[in-house]
Amino acid sequence: MEDGRKTGKRALKNLFSLSGAFLLSSAVGFAATAFIARRLTSIGYGRIAFAQALLAYFSLIGDLGLNRFGTREIARTREKVRDIVNGVVTLQLSFSLLATLMMVLFCLLISRPREDKVILALYSLYIILASLSLDWAFKGREKMGMVAVSQIMASVTYAVLIFLFLRGQEDIFLVPIFYLVSVALRVVFLAAAHLRRFGLVRLVFDMDFFRSALKVGIPFFFSIVMIQVYYNLDTVMLGFMKGDRIVGLYNAAYRIIMVLIGIGSLLAETFFPLFSRFFRESPEKLETILDVSVKVYCTLAFPLAVGGIILARPLIVLIFGAGYEGSTAPFRILILTVAVIYVSFTFGFTNMACDRERRYMVGVGIGALVNILLNAVLIPSFDMRGAAVATLASEVVVLIYMLLSAREVVKINLWRHLARPAVASGVMAAAIAWSDLHVLANIAIGAAVYLLAFLVMKGVTDRDVSMFRQYVLGRE
Repeated sequence: MEDGRKTGKRALKNLFSLSGAFLLSSAVGFAATAFIARRLTSIGYGRIAFAQALLAYFSLIGDLGLNRFGTREIARTREKVRDIVNGVVTLQLSFSLLATLMMVLFCLLISRPREDKVILALYSLYIILASLSLDWAFKGREKMGMVAVSQIMASVTYAVLIFLFLRGQEDIFLVPIFYLVSVALRVVFLAAAHLRRFGLVRLVFDMDFFRSALKVGIPFFFSIVMIQVYYNLDTVMLGFMKGDRIVGLYNAAYRIIMVLIGIGSLLAETFFPLFSRFFRESPEKLETILDVSVKVYCTLAFPLAVGGIILARPLIVLIFGAGYEGSTAPFRILILTVAVIYVSFTFGFTNMACDRERRYMVGVGIGALVNILLNAVLIPSFDMRGAAVATLASEVVVLIYMLLSAREVVKINLWRHLARPAVASGVMAAAIAWSDLHVLANIAIGAAVYLLAFLVMKGVTDRDVSMFRQYVLGRE
């Protein structure tokens, strides 16, 4: 067993690697998205968003939950990296070919303009590329630096191509083509890094491995499918029921939300291998780390929700332009969803790390069912706002389920971490609610006021500092 110092330093390094890469790649990617939205207008951007939403579902067939399975198994059995990678890639490549064919056939059958079908067909090639990406293997080995570099390379390549060559709606096909180029670059980079250490990835046909992998992976797969339902089903239904313009407006708001969710997932993604290992080796350490995780997420959730509601309109206009002012209403609802997801992160990852993937699957399945029903009822009458409410309600249901399920494994106290962030956010709201300053100035002022209020209320204690030093920095 590795000592606490070594484990802590590696965890901290991984957190910084993933955080830095995600923030940089997200900033670059988000700038490219805003550029695309402005150049293509809400209608053209709606076509791209609709295609990406459908792609998310078909790409899951190529994944089958095996990425999460592979990360967990490599974290537990480092000596079997080569065998695990070979087996997982073989399975994923097989199913990705099937998924690509299914998506192409779907393009031919649906009643959409020819332009939309071409965009969908181009995006379908991503499924094959994704099956060859080894980022999950590097995460399992806790080599987040390689994952970080690959993310940055792909994001920068995509953005540069978009900025240089996308001029208007006549260039809409370049968007999926440039995306494929950037993903291919990432795949090649990670494959080369894996080659230096473990040799070529080989296709294998080990039925015992396939059975064990699918037994664990399929619950993950269904869980991720259900998650995609309440992340993307609204876009798909809006596309079929309300048209490309509404999809474009809704997804302008949703892009900001997804960046915030991605940032929030970094801590849980970084510590997922540790959660998995400590579940077997040290329940006490697991409980302590989870408690810290809950507090951090609650501390971030409240100011994001409150500040987002107050500053929604100027933020949307700043990023996407006045033509997207209609995105304000769904954004104000969706930012509440971010807060709920932040609080829920720790509990969901606890279930996955503690061999409760089936319970996790049930939880997200319930959330997906709620989402489907509410979307069907609310979208016809309330379009974007109805879709946003459906997403929020789904996440609240999932949070309650995941919390109750996680408590069956480890002691988690949520309520004691809520009061201080809530009060500090109220103080922040009073400081910015009637301000006429630029939105960026208000964000800076709000963050400073929140932090000051949180510290005055002793939101950071000596115990927090001690646990950070011990479990993150690896110091006594």
